[in-house]
Amino acid sequence: MTIISLSRADFLGAISAVAKVVERRNTIPILSNVLIEARQGRLAFVATDLDIAARTTIAADIDRDGALTLPAATLVELARKLPDKARIELAFEEGAATLKSGRSRFKLMALPAADFPSFDEGDPAATFTLPSEALSTALARTSFAISSEETRYYLNGIFLSAWEGPGSGGVGGAAPERERPALRFVATDGHRLARYELPLPEGASGMPPVIVPRKTTAELARLLKGHDGPVEIAVNTGKIAFGVGPTRLVSKLIEGTFPDYERILPKGNEHLVTVDREALADALARVTTIESGRGNGVKFSAAEGALKLSVTNADAGTAEEEIEARIEGEPPEIGFNGRYVAEILSVCLRARVSLRLGDPGAPALILDEGEAAALVVLMPLRL
Repeated sequence: MTIISLSRADFLGAISAVAKVVERRNTIPILSNVLIEARQGRLAFVATDLDIAARTTIAADIDRDGALTLPAATLVELARKLPDKARIELAFEEGAATLKSGRSRFKLMALPAADFPSFDEGDPAATFTLPSEALSTALARTSFAISSEETRYYLNGIFLSAWEGPGSGGVGGAAPERERPALRFVATDGHRLARYELPLPEGASGMPPVIVPRKTTAELARLLKGHDGPVEIAVNTGKIAFGVGPTRLVSKLIEGTFPDYERILPKGNEHLVTVDREALADALARVTTIESGRGNGVKFSAAEGALKLSVTNADAGTAEEEIEARIEGEPPEIGFNGRYVAEILSVCLRARVSLRLGDPGAPALILDEGEAAALVVLMPLRL
């Protein structure tokens, strides 16, 4: 029998780090479980859905080595409901485990560790590190545009690539061209496209371009919360691995060809509207209170010194609001999906945003003022 002793806080932190990988509905019973391995004073927790695997380790008092698998959801719930400063004693038996804490005692049915699937990350083609804050920002600035349309599965993730050509700062007349090798994050659902760049880290040059699945990016974003150290990234043509503190997240990649997004980046959007980001978000929230919920259509029209937002709903009425704006050129009247604009504004970081517009039917650019690393392309609506 293996007996393990550790704090409730350590146990909850470790099980929570991996349990989200587990799918709630499984046709393979062992995939609902977490593998727990006790080896030489370290306790490892491993979870997988066969596409993603997460592994984390913590120190624990262990009398002898042992391993088994236990239900992930049950362990999380038990750990959450135990007192904050409780100690946990976990004993491995044949086909079961006993968890004790204070006067509480639970016997949980187990499945053999030998039946738990292995998940090899393979040999990396490129290995590099990124600051956790920078990676977290890159995910936030692009993940909202990931498509949920299953038929175009190659859009169901973030396209990650090392870009070493001339910079495209001149897109839409935003800035002069420059040389800037970058690690690019790109996502699109066909209605909007988000691109974010980080300086190309050492070791990333020549990495294969890959598509990281939506579930993986969401799990990675969750792991990055509260982590302020570097993140190790290893990439090959089939898998990607992220080292976040004591936790390692390994994922299969989406097989397929990401579209040539450079072709749809606007090149002639010379009409510029610059506004306060919070003022635009607040005005947008107000005028969309009467929209029908079917089209989310908001008309944007510029006058001297102001941007007018208007919504027409045949059943509920109309709404209009103006906000101060800096206008350059002669921006056309143009319609946008209000929810899409609100989502874009929610991830912008600067106080002011710019809308670069071309023809009424042409895609628009939404940029943080003074932020060269991020851009969003948004397709207009016919109103």
